[in-house]
Amino acid sequence: MAAPEEVVEAIARADSWDARIGLIRKVPEQFGTSQHAAIYAAIASRVYVPYLAPDFAYVHWRDEYELSAVEKPYSLAHDLTRAFTEVDPEDIARTLETEPTTLRVFRLLVGFTTQEFAASTAIVGRSLDIEGISPNRAKSIEEGSALSMEDAVLCAEVHASPPLLRQRPAGWRRATSATAARFHRKADRGACLLEARSAGRRRGGA
Repeated sequence: MAAPEEVVEAIARADSWDARIGLIRKVPEQFGTSQHAAIYAAIASRVYVPYLAPDFAYVHWRDEYELSAVEKPYSLAHDLTRAFTEVDPEDIARTLETEPTTLRVFRLLVGFTTQEFAASTAIVGRSLDIEGISPNRAKSIEEGSALSMEDAVLCAEVHASPPLLRQRPAGWRRATSATAARFHRKADRGACLLEARSAGRRRGGA
């Protein structure tokens, strides 16, 4: 009879999902019930866990994304980052410390809900040895609650490095200029949208 470690390794090395599933189905035949939990846990740890990552795609529309809730934080973020041209981690952290409400703008620029943003801080925080923030904490910051420098740095790092990767690639800092350019393009589109909506509102009230 093969040892549990050999079975786990065979499953990990299987060349197709069908082959892998076939081997997993043999576990109850090869091992006693008392061993199943440990073997399945080893299979999950070896084969599946390394490939798990949040998969975020949509920000559903909510009242907090209406112009009235975003316009002021956007203007503050725009001014404090010099029209979103200064978006290095240090710049974003300083902006968040100065005006915590701007977190909503930076979060929306990367397309995260508060829950998703909080999950990303936990992922990034592991490499910085900083505990991630909770969704409720993210919401309170966006409402104006002051945040520590540590939390500001953590939130800024979500924008400065790929938040869904466990390790930064070598030379990740070189991506900062590309990040700045991406923020600038999004800022331009956001400014146009805000201006268009404001103009429509003015015409409607005329």
